[in-house]
Amino acid sequence: MTETVEVEGGDARLAEAIAHHPGAQVRFAADASSDVARAIGIRGDCWGVQQPVTLDVLRLGPHERAVNMVVLGAPPDRLRWQHRGRRCRVEVDGRLLHDGNATTVVVANGEYLRGCDVVPRGHPGDGRFEVQVYAVPSSQRRRLRTRVRTGTHVPHPGIHSAQGAHVVVQ
Repeated sequence: MTETVEVEGGDARLAEAIAHHPGAQVRFAADASSDVARAIGIRGDCWGVQQPVTLDVLRLGPHERAVNMVVLGAPPDRLRWQHRGRRCRVEVDGRLLHDGNATTVVVANGEYLRGCDVVPRGHPGDGRFEVQVYAVPSSQRRRLRTRVRTGTHVPHPGIHSAQGAHVVVQ
């Protein structure tokens, strides 16, 4: 019989439960902060809802998990002109996506970050991760921030994107 774990709260609480109870069925009562719940259409208290949903989980290490996205560097919705890029190398499924300066790397299986539509094609149950590398010139970041709310910031020549199952960021 499969273990059932009940979790209330946001995405971090869900990821923590998944990390500590591998293979368990998780009943999730999402709070208003849960971006993964927003992506799959869960609203408010859902203890009575009995719809199983399979979610992809980002494995960050032996015991670390994330259920929506991981942001390295300045978050896209908070990217300002003064944020400096750092050299990074990003590979997706063994293919080089980016090797150079970037302010931000997003690895996501969800769509939203603090309610902003950062990854419009992201879906937590499609079996792949969306990767975005931000090498956007400082002069374009203000406009990008306003467009990230609605997902109209992509495609952009300064945002390198790919999909895959295995992501390496150095």
